[in-house]
Amino acid sequence: MQKHTLRRVLGIDYPAIVAFYGAGGKTTLLGVLAAELAAAGNNILVTTTTKMYKPPGKIILHNSRPEQTAEIINAHLSDNNLVMLGKRILADGKIEGVDPGLIDFLHQNLQLTILVEADGAKGKSLKGYNLYEPVIPKHSNYIIPILGGDALEKPLTAKNTHRLETFAASTGIKKGEKITAKTFADAFCHMLDLGKKQAPRALACLIINKADQVSSPGKEALNIAALVKGSLKDYFPDKLLITEGQNIYPVKIVLNLNCKAKQAKVSCVVLAAGQSSRMGRAKLTLKAKNKTILEETLGEIVAAGIKNIVLVTAPGRSECIGLPGSKRNGDVSIKVVENPHYHTGLASSLKAGLQAVDPDTQGIMFALADQPHIPASVYHALCEKYQRHLALVTCPLFKNKRGNPVLFDRRTWPDLMKLKGDKGGRAVITKIRVEQRDYVDVETPSVLWDIDSPEDYLAYLDSLNT
Repeated sequence: MQKHTLRRVLGIDYPAIVAFYGAGGKTTLLGVLAAELAAAGNNILVTTTTKMYKPPGKIILHNSRPEQTAEIINAHLSDNNLVMLGKRILADGKIEGVDPGLIDFLHQNLQLTILVEADGAKGKSLKGYNLYEPVIPKHSNYIIPILGGDALEKPLTAKNTHRLETFAASTGIKKGEKITAKTFADAFCHMLDLGKKQAPRALACLIINKADQVSSPGKEALNIAALVKGSLKDYFPDKLLITEGQNIYPVKIVLNLNCKAKQAKVSCVVLAAGQSSRMGRAKLTLKAKNKTILEETLGEIVAAGIKNIVLVTAPGRSECIGLPGSKRNGDVSIKVVENPHYHTGLASSLKAGLQAVDPDTQGIMFALADQPHIPASVYHALCEKYQRHLALVTCPLFKNKRGNPVLFDRRTWPDLMKLKGDKGGRAVITKIRVEQRDYVDVETPSVLWDIDSPEDYLAYLDSLNT
């Protein structure tokens, strides 16, 4: 799932200065982002304005004129596109950092992205700030405050918090009190204030790391996002992420904060690559009341308010697919993706759609193109239920029978990517604990049947006349 890496979710434009600060695994996340950017062919310089443990990559120890430092970095980048810059190695094994002015100079004179660790937390999950912290380059393009999710619902102690008294003073919590979503929101607001004073033009993305140690990541993310937005007046951070830095798929939750729409972005993947073997002809082009089956299905999805749609077809069929008129509306995106492996079964189309959705999508609704009779209200109800809870899976029920479409949270996507042959999402749903599933009771049996045969098509036509 290369499209859904940390770098793609953050939306880092190359070249840039990205400043990490806070606690709870920022060095790990900085290393993840550095590796992803370097693997994409970008020149990456990792450094610190304070001190940090050595991440992977070539170390350049240099403390001279900025012009000479730039020349040395350029020479090293010709052999390795990921290098680290520091003044010297300290007795504790850490790298002493450089002046933030040098970072700004290097960014202006070299074609590279610079990742900066802008403070330290002594391995703790939270931290309080002295007056001289963090140390963020003025021309940073992105600032990323980080907190460790393992501290949520725990008492505030010196074990989990660096400079406990300072942290308590800035958030209003007392030693021994439970660390709540409000504590995190207050800490983020304080960190944003510090960061924006030093890098006023930077975009901000909040990160809660150690997702595997957060009991209810979806619920906590929604609560913290609402509290942050309720506290800030002049600006909002771009996103709130919950991550697991040591996981191969590090981003677990993505909430879009700087928008009026729902914070959890839902995309719809419409599966339209079937071979229509039982119908005997291309069923999606069959018409009813001057619209094809596919046009009707897409029209209901758009009417439900879903703005991001991916249509998965077999090769060579996309040019004959009619799209609803609302595609001409600038706020709706319908992307057609051809699946060259459609003949291997449903799993290949699921994966093709998953790879094609926008990187900041949190939930994917998988819909069947041959279900034109499902009304917009069903799609809308599923989205509403999901965006309130962020359950791992959200399904419609008609008389206690599960139907389609089904909405999968991004935390299930690695399992979807493992599917093979004609297996669909049901194989993943059965592995999800009951308390992590959400259901929407619907009053229409349309969620239980699709149009496979001539008899189904005739029944659909009859339904339009009743």
